[in-house]
Amino acid sequence: MYLNNGKLGLIDYGQVKEISKETRINIAKMCVALMCNDTKEIINIQRNGFGLATKNNNPWVLEKHGRIAWDNAGREICEGLNIQLFAEKLDRMDPM
Repeated sequence: MYLNNGKLGLIDYGQVKEISKETRINIAKMCVALMCNDTKEIINIQRNGFGLATKNNNPWVLEKHGRIAWDNAGREICEGLNIQLFAEKLDRMDPM
């Protein structure tokens, strides 16, 4: 969470894993790209930062996966569908 005082607040769900410096940098870049609504950078980080690949590397599908994974899975992002139905739609369009 981005806090009013400019700091980042983390929510601990009890799962612990050490994350490499490179991955931490990519997560930070993704947060900035999402905050700035930078679609090109979201897609770039998905492909080159996190190594996400789909069968056809459809940019729209990569962007949606990025927004769902790192931002939110609300109905606006999911085009009015619940997350399960939207994920199935993405998979039909361009499977991972």
